[in-house]
Amino acid sequence: AMCEIVDPGTRHEDAAFYAQELQRILESRAAAASKPVQEVFCGVVGDNVRYNRNALDVLSAVFPLLFYIGCVAHCLSLLISDMCAVDEMENFLEECKQIVKFVKGHKYVWALFKQTVHRKDKNGALLVLYPATRFAYLALMLDRLIQNREHLDTMVGSDAWRELRLKMSTTTVKEQAD
Repeated sequence: AMCEIVDPGTRHEDAAFYAQELQRILESRAAAASKPVQEVFCGVVGDNVRYNRNALDVLSAVFPLLFYIGCVAHCLSLLISDMCAVDEMENFLEECKQIVKFVKGHKYVWALFKQTVHRKDKNGALLVLYPATRFAYLALMLDRLIQNREHLDTMVGSDAWRELRLKMSTTTVKEQAD
């Protein structure tokens, strides 16, 4: 659990500062419990920036029985970002986004999709598309797309879909003629 938020004020935030603050926090909490640090804490987690990793190295010499790791969530986020940058994955994700954008962006398609979902499951989860700033936005979008695959298959195989496609193509031809 996070123990304390430290405002560095005008002090420079570097490995020495971070190690000093962490040592102070660990020792004060252990003293409050009247126990050695290693009986109060099992480890320290820090962000993965270089000065934090260096500070954790300094602390490991002072408290060798504790575990020192970088933020696992941050590491996983970086790993997933790297994986998503692979061309094949990037293309796949873009295609998935385009499917969701198409369904949500055409009111008659969206209405037919919602009707298809609710016919099979009154509480069915609909497709979602979040901004890139939302944590795990692609995973959330993919999860809903996978959950709705059967609904999408049912929708595009329906008579209502064929009628809708005909209506949309006729409208597009009329708009181009005008």
